[in-house]
Amino acid sequence: MSPDSARVPNLTLREVRLGLLMSQDEFAAAIRDAGRKLGEPNDASKRLVQRWESGEHRSCRPVYRRALEEATGRRFEELGFTKDDVMPLDRRALLAAGAIVASGAALSEPFDRLRRALQFPTRLDAAGLEFLEKTTAEHFTQEEEVPARLLAEHVGGHVDLLSLLLAGASDRYRTQLSVMAGEAAALAGWLRYDLGDLAGARGYWGTAIEAAKTANDGPLLACVLAYLSYLTSAQGDPKEAYRLLSAAGEQVRSPQHAAARSWISARAAEEAATLGDPSALVSLERAMTSFDYVQPDTGRPWVKFFNNARLGSMAVTTYSRLGHPEVESAADAVMGSLGENERKIKAVILADVAGGHATRGDFDAACGLAEKSLEATLSGEAVLGRERLTALAPTLRASGAAQAVDLADRIDSVF
Repeated sequence: MSPDSARVPNLTLREVRLGLLMSQDEFAAAIRDAGRKLGEPNDASKRLVQRWESGEHRSCRPVYRRALEEATGRRFEELGFTKDDVMPLDRRALLAAGAIVASGAALSEPFDRLRRALQFPTRLDAAGLEFLEKTTAEHFTQEEEVPARLLAEHVGGHVDLLSLLLAGASDRYRTQLSVMAGEAAALAGWLRYDLGDLAGARGYWGTAIEAAKTANDGPLLACVLAYLSYLTSAQGDPKEAYRLLSAAGEQVRSPQHAAARSWISARAAEEAATLGDPSALVSLERAMTSFDYVQPDTGRPWVKFFNNARLGSMAVTTYSRLGHPEVESAADAVMGSLGENERKIKAVILADVAGGHATRGDFDAACGLAEKSLEATLSGEAVLGRERLTALAPTLRASGAAQAVDLADRIDSVF
């Protein structure tokens, strides 16, 4: 059994199961059936499947290995397990091993697409559609915890599967599948962006926009435009980013989209602040007002990440860019509310406040906070933290202070 601190989800096994359109209960039943067929009965259960997929169990007994091969049609080595029980490794080594497994899974190879095309379109029904929607939502949840380098291949495989199903879908399910595929493509684009593959990100986002138009789904379009705003801003065009966010806001005016409206308004506040526009505070107030109307367990899967801490972090960014006097107190309030694992938010807040100190010429404070941001960015593999620190590095270097120049050099060497 792997300790919690060193546990890496077996995303390969999970993707194989989802490719078979099986719940964890159904997968366990298939493994039991395979065991009986092989003359080697086993007692596979939903809980056992959960332990495999969570990484709690990184290997399994031979009787399960053979049943898994029979049930999935794949060799055991292709299912994301370690072949033999191993001594616990440090977390970085385990993540590296997970990346190798994920890249070796070849989930979007032509033979996989053909296998899926042959097997799945005739099996799609309302229950299968609901299951696929849950799978799409789970990928968005995983994005908050699983590094992009481990998750990207699997989300790409999910897009591939949805594409095949869409090609053979009846009119009854086509719109829902189009929306689902568009959401998955939007997430795949974000993961490519996180990995620095800007061409891949734009390709996925362009396709997601087509899906939104095909399905006449305004909120999906809003999601993609908001994602694009991050890329546009990072490339030095906050004016275009603000334009994209204004267009996105037009697509989420109804009450059920309060969370999306709050997120997009907060993003607009960040970009307006970059432009030095005091209307940023109006956008931030609009975001906070919208957030008051968010109902628990509502909203699209791509906005589930947006909670009070995220809104607080974006308020810190806005205040920092405007040189607002409340930036320090706002940062302290948000940092005090964060859990131990919310490293991506911490990375952004620390970098933003560091930038504020650097602008005022207080490079001792700026370096101390930027050091902490760099640590959180590397451990959380946070794309926004990376962007904030990369933008801060020239200011640190220009100061001429030895500590600041050394830190700027380290930021440049890492990123």
